Amino acid sequence: MRHATQLPKTQYRRLRTTVLATAAIMAGLRGLAYIPSVYGERSAASLTFIETWLPLQVWGWVWITGLVFLLASIFVPRLAIPSMSVFVGMHVLWGTSFVMSWVFLDSPRSWITGSSIIGIAIFAAVLTILMERPRGVDHEGT
Repeated sequence: MRHATQLPKTQYRRLRTTVLATAAIMAGLRGLAYIPSVYGERSAASLTFIETWLPLQVWGWVWITGLVFLLASIFVPRLAIPSMSVFVGMHVLWGTSFVMSWVFLDSPRSWITGSSIIGIAIFAAVLTILMERPRGVDHEGT
């Protein structure tokens, strides 16, 4: 299997941009969904265990910040790995929160959402690895 960085330059750039833009859109939509003013609500409804740490609207702004960094990483390549790492981490955190809600908060179907979100995190992590070759690693012969 060829590493993404071995693709022709234009294909590699398109792949990289697609991955980063898709992650940015996902982060932005999640963020907007959690900010009450988007829907004219006074405050967003609670969803998961994670809201014991910060209110849902604060998490919305965290996701929007992720959107900004992911978009910036399209133009500033060295931001891609940290931005995608935060994106993956947020999904693991959010997915784990849904699973914890299933276990501790009597939310009978939260495990379905949690496992799907953790699956997104795994896909994003794999895409990041394929998209960005770490410095000093030689992929010859693999």
